[in-house]
Amino acid sequence: MISVMVSHPVKNYAHWKQAFDNFHDQRQEAGELSYQVFQTTGSDEYLELLFTWDTEEHAQTFFHSEALRTVMSEAGVISAPEIRYLHRSDKGKLH
Repeated sequence: MISVMVSHPVKNYAHWKQAFDNFHDQRQEAGELSYQVFQTTGSDEYLELLFTWDTEEHAQTFFHSEALRTVMSEAGVISAPEIRYLHRSDKGKLH
């Protein structure tokens, strides 16, 4: 498994979210296991997305696909996303 952090601004969150939800099946078929969507404090239109994928190869293939670029453009993503592939090096819980 691998985590992927994606950051980008959108024109309108509600419009983007509808497009994101409509792309669910394609994301799942490509290897996405889970997601979290965060909005930056003070700017509802800047998003941070944290995904879990089955493999790094599947994630990279998906995030560099023409299909994703098309959907992101139609969804109102304003600029190229920043994409980071993350391997967990530590985990803890504070009591």
